Amino acid sequence: MFELSECRRTGSVEDYANRFQVLLPHAGRLDEAQRVQLFTGGLLPPLSHTVHIHNPETLATAMSLAHQVELMEIDRPPPTPVRPGARGLLPPPPARLALLATPQQLALPVP
Repeated sequence: MFELSECRRTGSVEDYANRFQVLLPHAGRLDEAQRVQLFTGGLLPPLSHTVHIHNPETLATAMSLAHQVELMEIDRPPPTPVRPGARGLLPPPPARLALLATPQQLALPVP
């Protein structure tokens, strides 16, 4: 039981799930809620929080959900780096062209 409770995700969800399933039979008799809690806790934040929010009722559901969340994280584009000193302000407006000093004469048609 100690080894199972100390099992943590250090790589992919698939690797963690495989290690967890190898240790599970040696942990003794656990009900499904305990299995889900042990698995979810070993995912580590923020992944563990996301899976826990969905309240999976079975270990298989928790594992599937963790894998799906991991895939979503992989597909998410990286955050745009913030320039030093930008402090989240909007970028400066583009430079404006100076207005012409002399207005142009418009030619009107002769009546």
